[in-house]
Amino acid sequence: MINYLTIYMKKELHIVASSCVTSVVKQSLTEEEKQYSDVTYFPVDLCCHPLPKDYSDLELARTFFSSRSQEFDRFVELLDFVHHDYSKYDKVIIWHGDITFELLFLYMMCDLVSSKNLYEIDLTKIPALLKYTNERNNGNEDHWTIYMGSISPYTAKENHLTSYVSQIEEEKLQEYRDLWNKWKNTSTKFILNTPGGELKAYPGDFMDKAILQTLHKYSKYRMVLCEVFRKFSPYGIGDHIIAERISYLYEHGVIQALFVYGNNHP
Repeated sequence: MINYLTIYMKKELHIVASSCVTSVVKQSLTEEEKQYSDVTYFPVDLCCHPLPKDYSDLELARTFFSSRSQEFDRFVELLDFVHHDYSKYDKVIIWHGDITFELLFLYMMCDLVSSKNLYEIDLTKIPALLKYTNERNNGNEDHWTIYMGSISPYTAKENHLTSYVSQIEEEKLQEYRDLWNKWKNTSTKFILNTPGGELKAYPGDFMDKAILQTLHKYSKYRMVLCEVFRKFSPYGIGDHIIAERISYLYEHGVIQALFVYGNNHP
C-alpha cells in the first residue's frame, strides 16, 4: 500500500484496482518517473460486494465483510485508502480496462477524489494493447475484456503505458459519478460484464445452474471450478467468486442434495 513515510515527496500516485497488478504499473514507469511516482492498489473487489452508499466506516465495513474470506488487516487498508488525502498529489492516475471491478473502482474514485487532479490510463484506448489482445484471441471478433491482469509486465514496459495518461475532464467526470450513483444503489448480488462489454446486475444465484450441471459431469472440485470459470470468464468474474458460491451452495445443503439424490458421486 502507500508508503506514508515518503509519500509527501511524491507528485503522482498511480492506483490500480487489485494488488496483483502493481508490477504492471511499475514496469511501465521510466527511471525518471519512479523518482516522483508512487503505486498503490484498492483492497476490495467491488463487483461482488455491496457497494458502499457513502464512505463512513460502517458502510465500508458492510462492503468489506460481505465476503467470508476477508482479513481484518485488509479492512484497515481500506479505511486508510478511502480517508487518505489525495489533494497532495499533482496527479492521481487511475489505471483501468473494461472489466467490471476496474470500471466500478474508476467510478468510485471520481466520486471520492477532487476533480482537479484526477487522471486515467484507459487500456482500451491503447492501440498496441488492442492488437495484442486480438492476436492473443486469434482474431476472434467477439468482445474480449482488456484489463490490468491481461497485460504482462513485459508488454507494459515495451509500450510505456504511462505515456497514455489523460486528464478526466469535467463532463466525463460527471458521467463517471452518475454511473457510480447508479450502481451503488443496485441491490443485486453481482455487477458484471456481459459478453458484449456492458455492465449488468445479476442475482446471487445466476451461476447456480451452471455449477450444478457441472457437478453432474465432474466429481473433482478443481475440475468443477475450472469448467465454470471458463463459462463465466467473459463476464469478468474471478475463480475466487465461483469458489465462494460453491461453498455457499455446499453450506446450504444444495450440493449435498445433488450427490444424495442425483447421479453424481464424489
